[in-house]
Amino acid sequence: SKADGTYTASEEVYISVKFSDAVFLSEEKPTLLINTGGEAQYHSGHGTDELLFRYISSVFDAIDRLDWMIDPDTDSAIHCNDACAIANINDEAVDVEFIDNGDKLIEPLSAVIKLDSSAPMIVSVRSEKGKSPYCHLVNDATEELCSYTIGEEIYINLTFDKPVVVAGTEVYI
Repeated sequence: SKADGTYTASEEVYISVKFSDAVFLSEEKPTLLINTGGEAQYHSGHGTDELLFRYISSVFDAIDRLDWMIDPDTDSAIHCNDACAIANINDEAVDVEFIDNGDKLIEPLSAVIKLDSSAPMIVSVRSEKGKSPYCHLVNDATEELCSYTIGEEIYINLTFDKPVVVAGTEVYI
């Protein structure tokens, strides 16, 4: 899985499930139920002892610790529909239960992965530009309104509460 940390919308998180022997999948692939209410899609691992699932976080995800989620009907976080099968080299069905008689067989994810899709918030705005010489009082002389001339460059520094990525050649705020 990914390293500990906070991840935002559209980031990929890979979760592996390790088996005692190599497993082989039918054409229909399994999914892994996760505690966002979604499913991680099968990514790779056919013919190995480890299946890798990929989850792409959405704008609706907000969870303090990403983990697998048990389906109470199957006692497993691995979900297969009727056309899906997971078998060993002898073509015998593999036990995919995460819980046996109430005892947890599979440990939670070791990485602490937080999903936070909330938009970054501006926490401060500042500029090194000095006060304009073109100021006048407004609102019954309680506020000062200043303006700058056309073509004057004003650099504005914004501080956000979380990392942001700015893309493109021109950014307008």
